[in-house]
Amino acid sequence: MIKTYTYKKVTWVDVEKPSEEEIRSLISTYGIPPTVAEELTKKSLRSKVDVYQNALYLAFQFPETRHRHEKNQQEIDFIIGKQFVITVRHEAGDALHEFSKLLEVGSILDKRKREVDGSAVFFSILMHLYQKLQDELINLHTALEHIENNIFARKEKEMVVAISEAARRLIDFKKATRFHKSILLSLASSGTKFFGEEFCLEVETLIEEYYKIDHLLLGNSETLSELRETNNSLLSTRENEIIRRLTLMAFITFPLMLITSIFGMDIATSPILSDTRDFSIVIGIMATLTIVMLIFFKHKKWL
Repeated sequence: MIKTYTYKKVTWVDVEKPSEEEIRSLISTYGIPPTVAEELTKKSLRSKVDVYQNALYLAFQFPETRHRHEKNQQEIDFIIGKQFVITVRHEAGDALHEFSKLLEVGSILDKRKREVDGSAVFFSILMHLYQKLQDELINLHTALEHIENNIFARKEKEMVVAISEAARRLIDFKKATRFHKSILLSLASSGTKFFGEEFCLEVETLIEEYYKIDHLLLGNSETLSELRETNNSLLSTRENEIIRRLTLMAFITFPLMLITSIFGMDIATSPILSDTRDFSIVIGIMATLTIVMLIFFKHKKWL
């Protein structure tokens, strides 16, 4: 599916799940090199940037932020020319749909001081995507605060799953964005040939946005690590407390069972059992022994 948006003299072509016919149409209309066209029909194994005579080709991996797909990341390919930008993706994405709405009303590009070209649209798209990633990481930080509150509300067991899910989200972010810095650094040098020195300044702004994402990732990772350790410690403490109480119960019941076994032996003569108050005496002995052991455990602060 191809959607085309125009802002002044620049065209943005957003392609979702392209067919071979749509790829051929892009080749003939925008002069896309055949090697790039081949890249668009399949997913790249890694993020990268390639320089061609009339365009730049970039492949970015982004974490899936909608939580609806089984796949944990999605690829967005950019083809940047002087007067056009082509984005190709194999999954639907809310972020680019939101950007198209902003582009239609012109609010996102009207504030630019220099002339709008393909690099300006690319810069605005990537800035919008990075801001969405930052929002997602801020939401994840809020979720970690909620996990922290529940941990200290004695819900350690329930938080094991929540901590694992948060860890998976962070792993997805790290895997998807780990090559962004190298791509942007490469783009800063190669993009100057196409769009001039001002484009290099814009890439530096993108690198700063990437550092913000990296800082949020690092902060959330450290917080999650501390929460996991705290949760595991509390779980271990609770388990040890349960085991300790069960051990004390076993220690108390063992002498009582021993007394019951002794007086239950089938022998000719047995002390106490010949007395008419034998049952009360045995129960009294067992009760006294139990009370003595409870007092002893309490004195030792084992209870």
